[in-house]
Parts: sequence; structure tokens; C-alpha cells
Amino acid sequence: VVSMASLAGAEQFARIGGYWGQFTRIPVDARGEAMGLATTVNPQGPLAFWWNPAPLPESDRVEVSYTIRDYAADLEWRPLAVRMSRDNLTFGVTWCHLGSDPMLIRTAFEPDGDGETFEISSDLVLISGAVDLVPWLVDGPSPWAWSVGANTRYVREKLVEDETSAIDGDLGTTLARTLVDDEGYVSIIDDDPFD
Repeated sequence: VVSMASLAGAEQFARIGGYWGQFTRIPVDARGEAMGLATTVNPQGPLAFWWNPAPLPESDRVEVSYTIRDYAADLEWRPLAVRMSRDNLTFGVTWCHLGSDPMLIRTAFEPDGDGETFEISSDLVLISGAVDLVPWLVDGPSPWAWSVGANTRYVREKLVEDETSAIDGDLGTTLARTLVDDEGYVSIIDDDPFD
């Protein structure tokens, strides 16, 4: 499997938040986190668009993922994703929320607070689409898959009374070749190279 991110060096495509948007660096699933955020080449499941705007279509189905995870400083991280694949098209919607319940404002002079509270709230909405071009380019079965896709992302952050938001997007492509023979076995070595 080849991805433009892996060809150009994944560091350039890392999820880097600036002064704001740091919460977009939090991994949305255990697989991506376990792989050291290196899932841009082969993203799978409903959260695939988080990692790469051009995931390969999986079987015709609808997939849903929702997680509630306690995070640092009494924050909760809640990614929700829906992905639908049909034929060679894949669509997805992802919503991620990082927030807190109201917290007391505490100072050195009032360590128990004075009753005033504040909240932290960060939201991201990702609308995505990808298409596998090979069925349109090749008649019949092919071991190749070439997907192109796009994400549109809306990000909003609120801390106490300050709020900021932005819209951006990205494009991606994935090129993959299956290594399964006619009998269903994965093989990268030809048994008889002189045949």
C-alpha cells in the first residue's frame, strides 16, 4: 500500500495544531495510537477519514464508532464517526468533542473558588468523500485500488469567553495492490519463477 503521505515523509502531514486546535492532535482510535499515528497508509473502519482523506472502499456497509474517553484535566474526548461504502464510493461524517463540565475558578486567595465557573469546549466536524477509480479505468477484476478523496473540516474552540473557529480541507490519494492469488493465499513470491 502506498500513500502520498508516506512518499513525501509523514512528518510533513502530521496532525499539528497551531496556537489553537491542539485537540486535533489527540488520536481518535486505539489502532492509530498504537501504531504511533502511522495509519495514513492503511486506515480502516469508520474513523479512516481522520487519518487519510482517501481510504479504500471496504465492503458495502455502514460503520459507526463512538468513544467516550477521560482525558487530562477532567476533560472528556468523544469522537463519533459514521462511514458508508457503496460500490467504489465511500462517504464519512466525523464529530469530535473535547470538553469539560463546569469547573470552579480557583485562585491563590480563594482556593475553594467563589462560585464562578468556566468550561472548555472544542469541536471538530469532518465531512469526507472518496472514490476508487480503478473500476472506472479497468474492465474486470484488478489487483489494484486507487482511491482519491477530500475532507472538509470545521473546527471550533471555546475557553471561558474566548471562541475561535475555522474551516479547512485536504486532499489525498491511496494506491494499493492486493497480493492474494486465485486460491485466496497471500503470496509475494512466485513458486516457479521460470514457469
